Amino acid sequence: MMNLWQKLTIDWPCALNGWLWANLAVPLLASLERLTFKRVIYLAALTLAIIAFVQIVSIDVAFIWAGDAVFYLELASAVMFFTVRGHAGQSFRLIIQKMRTALLRASAAMRRYGARQRRNANALRRKIGSLGGNRSDDEGAAFGFS
Repeated sequence: MMNLWQKLTIDWPCALNGWLWANLAVPLLASLERLTFKRVIYLAALTLAIIAFVQIVSIDVAFIWAGDAVFYLELASAVMFFTVRGHAGQSFRLIIQKMRTALLRASAAMRRYGARQRRNANALRRKIGSLGGNRSDDEGAAFGFS
């Protein structure tokens, strides 16, 4: 049992470390030792070309995504425009209806409570007696209003 534990905790991690060092670190160090100024310039130019290519390729996708987002905003704006237009038309019709109702009620109240001719049974007799023969229904009521 102790032998398995030593393999799992000591031997295998050390073997993995040795393999990584031999295959990753040593070739990198060897290539750095062979590195010259000319190779650095070539590597920088290759890196810039790769970055430029990635940006050019990805900009098309960015334009597609931006156009898609703008299209969604246009759709939302159109829906909101038609909704607001419908609400404004409905509000305008409601205002017209309320104004029409208010004007009809005001005109009915003016007819009902406004100045009107009062007919009085005694008015005609008094008129004939005081002015002599003119008939008029335009005077006020018999109880003192003129």
